[in-house]
Amino acid sequence: MNDIKQKLVQVLAEALPNREFGEIAMADRLVEDLQLSSLDLMVLAFQVEEAFDITFGDDFEPDTVEDLCALILRQTGNA
Repeated sequence: MNDIKQKLVQVLAEALPNREFGEIAMADRLVEDLQLSSLDLMVLAFQVEEAFDITFGDDFEPDTVEDLCALILRQTGNA
């Protein structure tokens, strides 16, 4: 699971030019703390799908980085 968290934080760090790898916490809220717009969330969903070789359905509404990690874990069968 730590590998998934690290990979997710790396994807986020690459997607967020104003954040470094070590500045992203699992409790960070995607919209409020990381300041992602709805378009940013859509792009992030595609980036995560590609990075983890998964597909999100209509239930892609994570609030925090931890929520996003939980969605990935469910999709990859590691939950």
